[in-house]
Order: sequence, then C-alpha cells, then structure tokens
Amino acid sequence: MRSWRPSNSASLLTLLLAAGALPARAAEPTPAPAEHGQTVDRIVAVVNDDIILLSELARQSGPYEERAASEATDPVGRAIARKQVRQKVLDDLVADKLVESEAKDLKIEISDREVDQEMARIKKENNLSDADLARQAAAQGMDMKALREYVRKQAEKRKVIDARVSPRVSIADAEVRAYYEENYKNDDEVHVRIISKRIPQDASDEEVKRVKDGLETLRASVTSGGKDFGTIAKKESEGANPQGGGDLGWFKRGDVAPEIEEAAFALQPGEVSPVIELGGAYHILQVIERKSNPPKKFEDVQERIRALLFNRAAEKEYDRWIADLRAKSFVEVRLDGPATAE
Repeated sequence: MRSWRPSNSASLLTLLLAAGALPARAAEPTPAPAEHGQTVDRIVAVVNDDIILLSELARQSGPYEERAASEATDPVGRAIARKQVRQKVLDDLVADKLVESEAKDLKIEISDREVDQEMARIKKENNLSDADLARQAAAQGMDMKALREYVRKQAEKRKVIDARVSPRVSIADAEVRAYYEENYKNDDEVHVRIISKRIPQDASDEEVKRVKDGLETLRASVTSGGKDFGTIAKKESEGANPQGGGDLGWFKRGDVAPEIEEAAFALQPGEVSPVIELGGAYHILQVIERKSNPPKKFEDVQERIRALLFNRAAEKEYDRWIADLRAKSFVEVRLDGPATAE
C-alpha cells in the first residue's frame, strides 16, 4: 500500500528550506492575554470528547494573523484578515483532534523506538548533529521533549492516513504517462546554496522590514561587493546547513518547495536570487553549478511520477475525508459568541 505524508508532516529538510527552522511552537499552552481583568482562557471548540482552548489557538494562529494583517491597508481589512486566519487554524486544530480520535479507534500507538528512528532520519537527511537539531528547535521555542511529541503525533497521523485515506486513492497508468510527456522534457539539475533569516513569530511590520532589508544587504555584498556567498552563509544564515556554507546539494524539479525550485532554475552559475519570502523566513539562493541532462526514460521515472500524483490526489482525498469525519462527529465551535454545534 502506497503511503502519503501530509503536508505538515514533511521532513525537516522541507521545513528548513521553507522557514530555516522547525515547525511552529509546540511548547505548553500560554494563556491568552487578559482583557480588562477578565478570565484569561476559555474553550473555543469541543471535538467529540476533546477540547481546544483559546490559548492553544492563539499560540498557533498568532504569527500568521500578524502577517496577514500586515498586508491589509485599513483597520477593517486587518480585522477580517485576522479572523479568516484564526478560523483556518481552528479548522486545522479540529482536524488534528479528529485524526487523534481515529488513532484511538484504530489502537495506533507510536513507540519511543519509532520516534527515535524518525529523529535519526531527520538528522541524517539534513546532516544535523544532536546539537544542531536542538538549536533549530530552540529557535522556535521548542525543547527536545516538545519536538519528540511533534514527531510522534505526525507519525501517528501518517498511520491513520495509511489506514483511512490511502486505500481510497488510485492513479491510472494514463495519468502517469501524460505527466511524463508534459514534464520530463529534460532532467536538469542545480547545485544550490541558501542564506535564510527567520522572521520572529511576533514581529512587528518594522521588524519584518528590518529582517528583509538585512538580507537585501547581504545579497548586495555578494552581487556588488564581491563577497563569497558561502562565507556569509556560515556567519549569517539561520537556515539549512550554515556550517557548510548553506549548501543544499543537487536537486531537480519536484524535489523542493515550488518557490525555491522556481527561483533556483531561473539562475545561472554564480547568480543570486532575489529575496524570497517563504514559511516565516526570508531566503536568497545562489546556484553553484548546473547540469543539463537528457530526459530520463519513462520506465526509469514512472514510479516516481506515480508517487507524486498519488500524493497530490491523497491531499485532496484527505480534505474530503476530514470533511466527512467532521460531519459525522460532534463538533461545537465557540470561537465567536454562542456555541455553534455541527
């Protein structure tokens, strides 16, 4: 049975490329700020026998609300942007609770040994020592205990999806062939370095601008000042492999986030990309080398293509499955005003 990894359970490499850090904070819930001396926390949703607290929602949605609000031009627009983001994050938290409930029904448990294996995989894939991993976690407010719990939950989620979602997805041979004809006209590769600067979770507009301007200055020191990209990465980067000068190695189309891919394949050796905003950080890339390769034979890549198409279809099927599961479950939303039972 083919397995699908949900987007928020990607390997640490994807997270590092996207944000120069680990997932959003997973520390113990912090109570929401008191308002006029009133109660600091309350229930915002009930999912079957579980609850979601306002403090949990605020901790998860806060950084994204700030970013969304900063793009609005007036108070009404900012309020609407915040509300939309808060609702989306709450929907995701509800989905997580539903998946946890399914895991209990399926009697799925993730052992410490499985967590150890997953942690080892993350370190190996990203060339990280224990100290590097701890540093990346700490930068996002996570200790190693919190990181292990995050990894455990994602492994649990994958097993639930393998049991409930994957059997509902199939990819026809014709789909695989059509994708090959459209996308495998060549098999080019690029060897890339990256410099990343994280945007603090609670950053003001001025702080965000300061981070971006700082990276623009570093970019100019390479493109106009003749400084070495790798040397700067070792000193300044908060992203992947700073000790190796930000070297990401070789990759092909489909290997990394679309934003990273688009920027990288637009560059010739020695060129530096514009500043890219992705996943709570700003990044610049430099292509070290390029390889122009003839297209691979269909027989050599058909399983890779099938896996890609399977993952895309499984994402959509996962959304449908969650919607069905939510409709069959007891979900009571108390985000704004009186409770709304579904």
